[in-house]
Amino acid sequence: MATRRVITSGVAGTSPGKAVFNRLEINDFIKKEKQFSLYVQALARLMTVPINTPESFYQIAGIHGAPYVAYNGAGEAPHTPAPARFLGYCSHSSVLFPTWHRPYVALIEQEIQRLAMDIAKTYESFSEDWIDAAVELRQPYWDWSSTAGPPRELYDMTKFETLQILLAPKGAVGPFPNPFLRYKFQAAPADFPTPFDQPIWRDTTHRWGEIVGGVVKDSLEDLDM
Repeated sequence: MATRRVITSGVAGTSPGKAVFNRLEINDFIKKEKQFSLYVQALARLMTVPINTPESFYQIAGIHGAPYVAYNGAGEAPHTPAPARFLGYCSHSSVLFPTWHRPYVALIEQEIQRLAMDIAKTYESFSEDWIDAAVELRQPYWDWSSTAGPPRELYDMTKFETLQILLAPKGAVGPFPNPFLRYKFQAAPADFPTPFDQPIWRDTTHRWGEIVGGVVKDSLEDLDM
């Protein structure tokens, strides 16, 4: 089947001779109000891109791991010994890791920044500052050697179901659904193993989920361990 080629070219908005902007540690990144506000909205929008689109969150995430389906006609990666089924392209614990992971991060970074550029154009107040923030936007990282854990905004569903960010068009502070907490499936993945192939599990991702009273509950205590 013919596929549309996806080019990993890196983020847009910079040109030869201009500044190259660094990726920021996540604890510093969330203090950049405009960049963080754009990132949150761009990530949420990326999660709504149809899952049959190669640039969707669903398919890009699948390059890293589940869902275990071949990406955009690339075929199934060989494994030795061969597993019972295709287990994705993950190259952790391999000398191939750096050359595999760098373009992978660059792909999701360029898609988030591309959406952030569109979102930045919807701000009416300080519009040039918002465009600049989008141009400088990069995928943040967590330096686990300097902080015991990432910011709780990324995982604490008891306090951060919504995030307070700067919203268009005026840049006023307002609530926005937190996209870091979960991904809502547009369709149930066919490769979910038992018991996760049951309807109770298939609507959304969970953080250390367990069934309590007939519903799946996320366990913040286990995440904090």
